[in-house]
Amino acid sequence: NNRNFLDFHGDFSAEIQDNESKIDISQLSNETMALQESPTAQRLYALMAGEENDQWFLERNLDRWELIGNIRDWVDQDTLRSSGLGGYEDGLYDRLDTPYMTKNAKFDSFEELRLVAGWESTLFERYKDQLTIWSNGKFNLNSFDEDMHKAMIRAAAISPPTDSTLEMCLNSGGEDGILSMWDVTTFSNARQYADFIQTNCGIELDSSKLSNITKTSQVFTITSTGLVN
Repeated sequence: NNRNFLDFHGDFSAEIQDNESKIDISQLSNETMALQESPTAQRLYALMAGEENDQWFLERNLDRWELIGNIRDWVDQDTLRSSGLGGYEDGLYDRLDTPYMTKNAKFDSFEELRLVAGWESTLFERYKDQLTIWSNGKFNLNSFDEDMHKAMIRAAAISPPTDSTLEMCLNSGGEDGILSMWDVTTFSNARQYADFIQTNCGIELDSSKLSNITKTSQVFTITSTGLVN
């Protein structure tokens, strides 16, 4: 009982992730408006936007609104597809070798997203670091990474910015890049964020689309790994 805490053959590590710096896809179950008007869906689409993403989806013949609609259909309460294609949600799954039905309830684990049509492998790996199923439905502007800032700006911009405008605005290596100022800039509300983006990037945001904003996070995921001998 008197041994030092680390007097053993092995090691351990822990990683803490802020879930409110990500898009909570479970929130789609609470948004009953048309898919393209859903705040969560708009942010998901904005995350998938940009020239590089446009080419990636084009090469694979994937429709982004359909893929987002498939997530919403997995968690919402009805049985009809919401991406504008019509038909029943279960039609995507009942012809599989091992058929199953849509859940019509929130996710129980993040890996469950792999059961959603189109999200089985490549797409899941591409966006998993920006998505979560655990949060209070809030977005902490002070803990976003560059991709999330781009998504938030695209989703709220009154006139969609070009990729070059965003890159110039968010260039972390440049002296004038916004990311170089994050250490000394914190945001308390959506209006402050919108003013900052307009002043420093020349991009006007609709602050009403910056909903569910918080300045502090309350939900985290802790992954702890131990190795003995």
